[in-house]
Amino acid sequence: MPSIYYGDKLIANAAALNNPSLTMPGAERSGDFSITPAQVGTVFRCTAGLTISLPDAASAGNGYWCVVVRTGGVGDVAIIPASGAEIAGRSEFRLTQIGQSILLQCDGTRWDLVSSHQEPTRRRVVRGGNLTAKAGDLISVALGVEPTTLTLPSDPLEGDTVRIEDLVGGFALSPLTISAGSMSFVGFGGNQLNINTAWLDVSFVFDSVLSAWRALGNFIIDSNAILKPPSPLMRAELDAVGSAVEFTGLPSGLERFRLAFFNVSTDGIIIPSVQIGGLGGYAVSNYYGVASYSNAQYAIGTGCPLSVQMLPSYLFKGIVDFEIVNKSQNHYAFSGNISFTTNATISIGGRVSLPEPLDRVRVIAGGDLFDSGEISVSYLV
Repeated sequence: MPSIYYGDKLIANAAALNNPSLTMPGAERSGDFSITPAQVGTVFRCTAGLTISLPDAASAGNGYWCVVVRTGGVGDVAIIPASGAEIAGRSEFRLTQIGQSILLQCDGTRWDLVSSHQEPTRRRVVRGGNLTAKAGDLISVALGVEPTTLTLPSDPLEGDTVRIEDLVGGFALSPLTISAGSMSFVGFGGNQLNINTAWLDVSFVFDSVLSAWRALGNFIIDSNAILKPPSPLMRAELDAVGSAVEFTGLPSGLERFRLAFFNVSTDGIIIPSVQIGGLGGYAVSNYYGVASYSNAQYAIGTGCPLSVQMLPSYLFKGIVDFEIVNKSQNHYAFSGNISFTTNATISIGGRVSLPEPLDRVRVIAGGDLFDSGEISVSYLV
C-alpha cells in the first residue's frame, strides 16, 4: 500500500485517505491564488513572491494536506489562513528563501505545520549600511566605512536562527547594531543590541514562547546593551602586614568583588574590618556591619567587621563578598564567613553607601598590626 513521506516523516497512506490510487499532483504558481478543498495532496511550486489563501478548515476537512515550495522569484511567499484562523498558532506563514517548503495539514478545525524545510545556511557579506536578515543567514561583517545596522527577521518561527561573525576584527572600528524590530531579546528588555568588540561571533535564535530572540555565544550583555566577551577574573594578592592592607586602582564602579583571607593574624585584640571607598578616600561611616557567632554579636558603623572578638593567637581565614545593589546610589551589600583556629565560624553581613563610585578597598587592623597571612581581592572587569 503506497505511503507518502515528507523528508523522514510519514504524512499519509492510501488507507488513511481512502484513496488506493493516491497521487501528488503538482501546480506552478506565479501570482496570488487560493487553495481549494479539491486540491488535497497538491504540491504548489511558487516561482515568485505571492500570497496564498487557505480554505476554511471545516471546508478542507480532516486529513487534508498540501505542500508549498518556493522555487524562485523575488519577495516572500505568504500563506494566509481564513479570517480568524491560524497556522500552528500563527496568523500567517512566510517562505522567505528560495528552496524553503512547508507541509500543511488540516484536522477539520485548524491548520497545523507538520514540517518545514529551508536550504542550508547562506553566507551574506556586508560592509556597512543597513541589512535585514532572513532566517538561516550567516552574516559575515567585513570592515566598512560606516556602522552597520542589522535587523532580524520580522516574522520568525520557533528555532529560526541568524548567525553573525566578524571576518576581519572590524567591530571595534565599525560597530554593529542589531535590531529586533517590534520584538525584544531574551534577558534584555530592549529591542536593540550593539557589538563593538572585534572577532565576536553570535547567533540569534527565535523563542516563540517568549516571542523574543535569544542571543547565544561566548559573551555577556552589559547594562548599556553592548555584547562583550566574558570578563576575565582579575586577582590581586598581598601579605597581611602593617596597620592596613590596601587594594587601590580597582575599576571604577566595580559591581562585585571578593576578599579572601588565609591565616591572617594581628598582634592585638582589636577586631579587624573592611572599608571601601572612591577617589575622595575611604568611607568611614554609613556602614551597618554585623558579625555574629552563637549568642555573641558585634556591630559597627565604620566598616565590615571580621569577627566578634580578637586575640593575637587567632588565625582567621574565609571569604567576604561585596555586591552593588543600586549602581546609581553606590549602595553595596556584603556577607561572608570567617573561621578561626578556635573552631569558631563567624557569619558576617551588612550594607554601606558610598558618595562616589568604588575604586578601592582596604582591610584595617584598627590600631593593631597585621603580622601574618595573605589577603586577596578578585573581581570581574
